[in-house]
Amino acid sequence: VQELYERLFEDEVPESDDTLARVVTAAEADTEAQETLLTLGFVQSPRALEIVHGWGLAPYRAMRYERARDLLADLVPTILTALSKTAEPDRALVRFDEFLRGLPEGVQLFSLLHANAWLLDLLAEIMGSAPRLAVLLGHNAGLLDAVLDTNFYEPLPSTEALYEDLERTLQRARDYQDVLDLTRSWTNEHRFQVGVQILRCTVAPEQAGRSQSDLADVVIRALLPKVEAEFAHLHGRIPEAEIAVLALGKLGGRELTVTSDLDLIFLYEIGGPEISDGEKPLPAGTYFARLSQRFINALTAVTGEGRLYEVDMRLRPSGRGGPIAQTIDGFAKYHGEQAWTWEHMALTRARVVAASPVLTKKIDTLIRSVLSVPRDPVKLVTDVAEMREKLRREFGSDDIWRVKHVRGGLLDVEFIAQYLQLKSAGGNPIVFYQNTCEALKHLQLGGQLNNRNAEVLLSGLHLFTAIQSLVRLCTENGFVEDTAPLGLKEALATAGGAANFTDVKQRLREAESAVYRCFEKLISQPADRYLDSGENEGPESHG
Repeated sequence: VQELYERLFEDEVPESDDTLARVVTAAEADTEAQETLLTLGFVQSPRALEIVHGWGLAPYRAMRYERARDLLADLVPTILTALSKTAEPDRALVRFDEFLRGLPEGVQLFSLLHANAWLLDLLAEIMGSAPRLAVLLGHNAGLLDAVLDTNFYEPLPSTEALYEDLERTLQRARDYQDVLDLTRSWTNEHRFQVGVQILRCTVAPEQAGRSQSDLADVVIRALLPKVEAEFAHLHGRIPEAEIAVLALGKLGGRELTVTSDLDLIFLYEIGGPEISDGEKPLPAGTYFARLSQRFINALTAVTGEGRLYEVDMRLRPSGRGGPIAQTIDGFAKYHGEQAWTWEHMALTRARVVAASPVLTKKIDTLIRSVLSVPRDPVKLVTDVAEMREKLRREFGSDDIWRVKHVRGGLLDVEFIAQYLQLKSAGGNPIVFYQNTCEALKHLQLGGQLNNRNAEVLLSGLHLFTAIQSLVRLCTENGFVEDTAPLGLKEALATAGGAANFTDVKQRLREAESAVYRCFEKLISQPADRYLDSGENEGPESHG
């Protein structure tokens, strides 16, 4: 750590600490102080001086104590030097100032930075390149303490170890509100860890997706019983009844990013009475619908510690018009008789994240039986092609950095994997894996995907995942090349395994073109041939 800190200052701008320290006490019109900041790389040096000057004068909560102001004044040279080493010092300084404005107190943080000045390098990088991490720090500056742990840059522990850790944390809760706050603070600590690993490119993008999905799994498993207990205070419980939480989309595939919604479905099974036994009893359908909504609120509510996740329920049977919670028998009936092809495509990523082992096995068996039904190959490929074209009309983009919706991007890779898995139901082996990468590998092993196409899709998936992961972490409205900071462009090159930004752009274009050719060959062209020949004519079907 000390070696890293010393390396930080090897190429330091030749300004003495005394010169930099005087910046904080200089008048805002002090041209010498402005020149010092300009030399450091702060292009808008008058504005930069105004900000630094404000640290000693403005009524920030973090600076209300003299001890905090003294500590910060001592840190100014190191802070300015660290910020000057970011790609855009002015932007980083503004974010750092916003961070200071939001701090409830400063003595603890400034003392930590005094004792571990090398942390300012990371803090400056976050302020310059990762606004979402800056928001997490704004909620809890104590997250920086975790960086001192020798395991900070290691992968997260197993889900069982994480679950046990969260359960220990929740034992401190005095009431339900404490449960919500403690869950958020615990989750944010680990989100911050994974986010820094993504920013520093010390974790493979696939591992980052698994880590973030593991966090969501653990939160759902730990929080659901707490919500059930709170709900039971008024409405009681239904004996011999149980609820299950089913994840789809990126959570189902264990590919979660920092901004991903949780695609969830709530299922329940009743083995006895169909009414709850509480002070205000409810019939089963109403009971589980309200319980599910209460759980969604527990995930989405904004508390003093922030929000856990956004939840998307549109993949439930009948979409927005369907019940918020459904019986397992009703779920089976819907998917056996009414579901559209795209709903079965989505079901290839379904994974039970909270339920008893017995109920989990029952749901897994049900899903596999639904997906294993042999399908009309003509209808299957034309349905898939039509759904992809519909999404392209609605969300399509020519921007190569919008890797989800661009032609030849992530959606095309996912559609190919889902299509081939449903197609495999009529043959041997049948391949079903929620994770897109695992699905493609097993489709290749099973002979449903040739080696050349598999290589194109897997390499494209890896690149797209790396780009998406970093862009979602480091931007709030997507990557815009003309205005993106140099530091982010350099990070994208590193994440994409390229020598520079120009190289990663070329790799991205080539990967998207290659994936789109695969999509055309495997799906679009066969679908067009069938449609041209009239093989798919006839009454429209939901299947």
